[in-house]
Amino acid sequence: MIARRIENAIATPVFLGMAALALLEVGGRALIGTGVPGSIVLVQHLTLWIALVGAGLAARSNSLIALCTPLFFPARFRQSIEVLPTTIATAITAALCLGSLDMVRIERGVGDVVAWGIPSWLIVAVLPVGFAVITARLILRPTAWRGRLIAAAGLLIPVALGTFVVPRQEIVVPAVNAVLVGTAHGMAILAAN
Repeated sequence: MIARRIENAIATPVFLGMAALALLEVGGRALIGTGVPGSIVLVQHLTLWIALVGAGLAARSNSLIALCTPLFFPARFRQSIEVLPTTIATAITAALCLGSLDMVRIERGVGDVVAWGIPSWLIVAVLPVGFAVITARLILRPTAWRGRLIAAAGLLIPVALGTFVVPRQEIVVPAVNAVLVGTAHGMAILAAN
C-alpha cells in the first residue's frame, strides 16, 4: 500500500537525519570547537516528527500502548467493549487534528523560521497529518462494519464542540470522565495524554 511506503520512507530519513545532526554537533564541538548552527533546534523539532510517525506506525500495526482491560471480559464481549475506547480515542485524535490545523495556520501567519530557512509551520505540519492518520487507523481498528461505524461516530464530538458554544467549565468534567472510562476500558494511552 502507498501509505505504508510513504510512512516507511519518512521514518528512516528523519531518524537518520536526527542522528547525523546530533553526531555532527558533538563531533564538531569536540574537534573544532563549534557545532552545526541550528542543529540542536532541528533535532528537537525532528523529535516531534519521529513521535508522530512512530505513533502512526504503531496505530498501523495495532500496537498503541493501552491497558489490557478487555482481556478480563469474556471473549464474546471483547469486540463490543473495545469499541467504546476506540470511539473516545477517535474523538480525541480528531480534535487534536483540528487543533493542530489551527496551529499550522497560526504559525504560517507568523512566518517564523526554525533554522536553515525552514519555516516553523512546515515543521508543525506533521501534527495534523499524523493525527489524521492515527484517527483513520482507529476507525478501521474494529473488524466489524458496525464497530467501525460507531468508532467513526467519534468524529462528531469535535465537530459538535466546534459548532456549539459550550462553556469550558461545563465540558471539563464530562471530558475527563470520558478519558478515564476510555482508558480503563483499554483506550490507547496516546489519546489519554
